[in-house]
Amino acid sequence: MEKSITVLPEESEQRLDRVLGRLVPDMGLRGRRRLCELGLALVDGRPAKESRKMRPGEVVSLAPSFEE
Repeated sequence: MEKSITVLPEESEQRLDRVLGRLVPDMGLRGRRRLCELGLALVDGRPAKESRKMRPGEVVSLAPSFEE
């Protein structure tokens, strides 16, 4: 599994919970939203809400405590 992804220009203005689909492709939307709620989804190293609009170049990762 990838440890982090960089937001692509075509993903600009997409919600974090949608962009997370590239990082955890086997997880459904509810699971990705739960990652955000638990503070396990990070944008540039900081926890972010699932509704956060993404900008190209931002780095999305999972907290080290996340185990799939």
